[in-house]
Amino acid sequence: MTMNLLPKLPPLIAAATMIGCSGCSTHKNNVAGRSTFVSQHHGETDRGAIIASERRFDKLVVRDSMPPVPAPTHATAKATVYRMSGRYADNVAISLTPDGKRVLSYPAPSDLTENSTPINLGDGWWLSRCGITPNSVFTRYTYAEYRSLPKAPSAEELIKSVIPGACVTELRQLPMTPQQALADTTAVSEWLGECR
Repeated sequence: MTMNLLPKLPPLIAAATMIGCSGCSTHKNNVAGRSTFVSQHHGETDRGAIIASERRFDKLVVRDSMPPVPAPTHATAKATVYRMSGRYADNVAISLTPDGKRVLSYPAPSDLTENSTPINLGDGWWLSRCGITPNSVFTRYTYAEYRSLPKAPSAEELIKSVIPGACVTELRQLPMTPQQALADTTAVSEWLGECR
């Protein structure tokens, strides 16, 4: 009879009966590998023992107390405008360490296209199309010359090619993506006018 009781119990109570109950007023009866709680009177289920066991079982259940994790946000690249210390719009820029002794980044010749040169926004401002940073300096390589190289120059060659004093003098990030800035350079110029 005890074997027939377990399948008729609700799932949570059935799970509680499988865990077992220490210190109950009842004893466990193992029948065919199953543990059920029976009362002191043979053949009757002790409902109180099952409820007590269910409460202990509920305390063992780990509750997720952490707040829900927000959905990941994707960082959006911002367009960059800059000013230079001279007329270097057609010269390839590289980034150096603050002391100017080591190269931090430079383009591969294949990275540059005819559309890599910056766009003149007027009043000395240029819209970057190829990764200008505050540590950017300008080399003697023009975009056309650099694109035709079979491979990028060595770090030593790049440092030697830097035009003395040719650097970024001011840089700002726009509240728009590079694609938006390219599509509406008038809006970029207006934004710069408002920032003055």
